[in-house]
Amino acid sequence: MPRAVKRIGWGKRPERGGLIPALALTAYARVEDTQRALEAGYQAHITKPVDPDELATAVANLSGRGGND
Repeated sequence: MPRAVKRIGWGKRPERGGLIPALALTAYARVEDTQRALEAGYQAHITKPVDPDELATAVANLSGRGGND
């Protein structure tokens, strides 16, 4: 999971392809798993099974349309 995020270019300036929003959706639900995903560059971490409302809210927030930016 984290290697793919790093290859995309998190941490780069926006004009160089950085700051692309990403949500980690995984069955790994430990606190350490959330921390690892966030350290890898994901902006959010949601565990399976997914609550549809939680997913919709997270996507809206990442897209800048959620009001919780």
